[in-house]
Amino acid sequence: MSGKFYSRIFQIRPGEGRIALLMFTYIFVAIAVLLMIKPTINSLFLSELGAENLPLAYLLTCLGAILSSLGYQRLLKRYRLKRIIRGTLWFSVGALVLLAVLLFTRSMGVVWLYAFYIWISLFGILVASQFWMLANLVFNVREAKRLFGFIGAGAISGGILGGYLTSLLSAAAGLSTVVLVAAVLLSLNLLFFENIWHSRIRNLGVLRQENRRKGVALNPIREIRASRHLSLLALIVAVGVLVAKLVDYLFSDLAARTIADPEELASFFGFWFSSFNLLSLGIQLLLTRRIVGVWGVGRSLLLLPAGILLAGALFFVFPELAVVIVLKALDGILKQSVNKSAFEMLALPLPLEVKQRTKYFIDVVVDSLATGVAGLFLIGMINGLDLNNYYVVGLVLLLALVWVLMIYKVRVTFYQAFRDNLGMAVAAPARRGKGQKKASMLGIMRQVLRTGEEKQRLYMLGKLAENPDPRLATEVQALLGHPSMAIRTAAIRILYYLDPQSMPTNIPALLAEQDPVMTQAVVDFLLLHANQSPGFLFEKYLEHPDPLLRQCALLALSREARDNRELASQFDLHGRLRRALAASDPGEVNSFLLRSIGAAAFRDGYPMLHKALSSDQPDQVQVAIAGAGLSMDTEFLEPLLGLLAQKDYRKAATDSLAVLGPGIAPLIAEGVRTGKWSLETCRFIPDVFKALGTQTAVDQLFRLFDAFDLGIRVEVVRALGAIRTDRPYLRFDRMKVVRRIHDECRLYQQTLTAMHSQIIGSYRNRRRGGGPVTPEEKKYRTALLDLLESRLEAGLERIFGLLGLKYPVADMQRAYQGMVSSRDSDRSRSLEFLDNLLTGTLRRRLLPILEEGSPEWGADSIPEQYEHRVPTEFECFSLLLELRDQKLVLAVLRLIEVTEDGRYRDLVDGLQAYPMPRVREAARVTMDRLRPSTAP
Repeated sequence: MSGKFYSRIFQIRPGEGRIALLMFTYIFVAIAVLLMIKPTINSLFLSELGAENLPLAYLLTCLGAILSSLGYQRLLKRYRLKRIIRGTLWFSVGALVLLAVLLFTRSMGVVWLYAFYIWISLFGILVASQFWMLANLVFNVREAKRLFGFIGAGAISGGILGGYLTSLLSAAAGLSTVVLVAAVLLSLNLLFFENIWHSRIRNLGVLRQENRRKGVALNPIREIRASRHLSLLALIVAVGVLVAKLVDYLFSDLAARTIADPEELASFFGFWFSSFNLLSLGIQLLLTRRIVGVWGVGRSLLLLPAGILLAGALFFVFPELAVVIVLKALDGILKQSVNKSAFEMLALPLPLEVKQRTKYFIDVVVDSLATGVAGLFLIGMINGLDLNNYYVVGLVLLLALVWVLMIYKVRVTFYQAFRDNLGMAVAAPARRGKGQKKASMLGIMRQVLRTGEEKQRLYMLGKLAENPDPRLATEVQALLGHPSMAIRTAAIRILYYLDPQSMPTNIPALLAEQDPVMTQAVVDFLLLHANQSPGFLFEKYLEHPDPLLRQCALLALSREARDNRELASQFDLHGRLRRALAASDPGEVNSFLLRSIGAAAFRDGYPMLHKALSSDQPDQVQVAIAGAGLSMDTEFLEPLLGLLAQKDYRKAATDSLAVLGPGIAPLIAEGVRTGKWSLETCRFIPDVFKALGTQTAVDQLFRLFDAFDLGIRVEVVRALGAIRTDRPYLRFDRMKVVRRIHDECRLYQQTLTAMHSQIIGSYRNRRRGGGPVTPEEKKYRTALLDLLESRLEAGLERIFGLLGLKYPVADMQRAYQGMVSSRDSDRSRSLEFLDNLLTGTLRRRLLPILEEGSPEWGADSIPEQYEHRVPTEFECFSLLLELRDQKLVLAVLRLIEVTEDGRYRDLVDGLQAYPMPRVREAARVTMDRLRPSTAP
């Protein structure tokens, strides 16, 4: 009974209890250890070195956090996450054992005190970062929405227990015992971690592990600066941290002056740290939602700085430790409850992916920089000017006023962002008219859900999916009766997360619509309620006489039970799939069965997916493509790539390959470079990387410049340009870009030279009465000339496309349009623009080529300067045959073949080892027709 109760309260399904409890315990232990060691280190530092050395510790912590963050990102690229987390745990346990030994032997020196003070600050950052990376690997998106609340409670519980345990143990047994207990507890996390990894992550496979990793902005400063709203949010975080560190200094200084004994000081810190966490939890559960809902986002955010202003002013009247405890309590309690919820609401207008990418930078780098600035302020005030704590409190009050001002500014950008996103009038509170009632954020959201247009309602439903608010459950449930299918579907998909206990009465009506998308959404919703009544969904719908309901239920179960062996076993998922396979009609397109096989990664059904992918029925192929993508299995990589060459399936195949995630990018790029995929397939592979749109995709696209076909390069440059336009936050290595531009300039020059050779050769033959030219030779020579001209145009496009990766894309597009224009004035303006923009070797290399090339030359119009410095035809053919361009090589071979000139035998013979089979075959045929070789 109790298990069912907890399962219902915490929305834990059968098969999820063990992994959820392991994750809960892991973060509980980690935070408990943090709250045991932090008071211990603080008390030792203050007792031995005094509060006057805290500013330097803050500054060193800032430097350590930034350097370790950079090093950590490099480690993540070089080593597997499992190895990094395991190494971090072993290092931390070792550090605690060392600390205990130093305490037992009374060997704590100044260097050790600074080292452990910095380490415990970095430990707190690493614990949170690594745990949530681990959680994102363990749980899929649907599981995370349900279980992260329960798991997060482990962190809160650990924060409460850790401080109180320190308070008791330090007074009873001493600080060394506290550290040893912490080391023992943390060593348990090694066992929990191995258990978590083996039970959930080990079987994910490379693609799914890579797909679940959250992206981090590679250029977060530029991304933050691009949004005024995000910039203000980052500044508010910085000011908040700066105030918190100054308050922490006051709290530590007055506590150290009042309590001299390090055990008593550690007990004092432990008690208050845990008390702050306990009070924060109480406010979060009982008052936060009510305060934010009634007062609105702006006034809720003002609560913390306003409280600091009042408590700081009180310090000037009563300069006692009790007042500083109130200051510290306001920061510790409100920041993790009311302020945190209001801040999350402020970030609501920002795109989810932007928040995810910049979160690490704001939480770690901005926080660390603010800590360093606080250290510099305190060093100047305390150590430099020898000012007392009244001046520190005065600085706190000044910063709190700045904080208030920034909150008023961010309210304006907050409403402006919503106006822009919704395309409707959302009045900013700072500009409301006299007597006009201010609209709260909750009121605006209600207004949009009740009366907004379809796009506005869909936007708001999407935001509710990111940040569910149960107070809007009624409005969302009312949308189940909306005429728009898209709105009804979006509403049912998020309703459970707003009110897990609700069961709308119009569920039967929604199912009666017999729309596959709606039916699937409703069945997914019912599946979420399975933990409340396990037999309700599966007994009723898995065996339902209506085929659509039965198939939707099977697909929903396949998705949810893929990583949940207990759930799969309980409802016999694999047995149901086998029976469905046996009962399926080979001539029919069973879209739900094919997708269920992929979603469940049911390998016994893979032959059916492979067969459907090669079917002559377009509908069956389309569904099989979707199922192959859902499988997240590299087994379907090659079949999906093969479908790129077929226009009817190209988009679906591209989308499914993108679903496989960024892990496929290195595999595909290697196949292109080694000639594993056909040329027809390779030309559409850059579109797959464009659909992925990740840093890995960008890096692998640069590798495709070495492919054995120049036609691929054009698509690569287009894909890179599109990614940079859509995702400017990604990193495009400028040195690589410049090197590629130089390569393209050299290739452009070679193509231009070859084109001149062909034109001038024809011109000289006519002017000087050269030998007879057969119609067949003339035909192939003209074809080669046309191909060279098209390659010249493609080369120009590639050059300007690459320039767009270094300079503003719009500017390069205008310059390119001018260069290809038929008007001389447009070309001159483009050349003048480039002359002013380009610098160094790039300018010296590119401008002469652009000035020299002209697509309008013909056999009767040749600049005189080229008549005496064009290579011979033998040299021209030798140059062209070395290029990685299959079409061009084949065109040269055809021309050589019809000339039957034996001078080219050695050139052609070298092509019989060419990587492309068509070229090898053409070389063999050409060799058979050539006369014996004579000296060139």
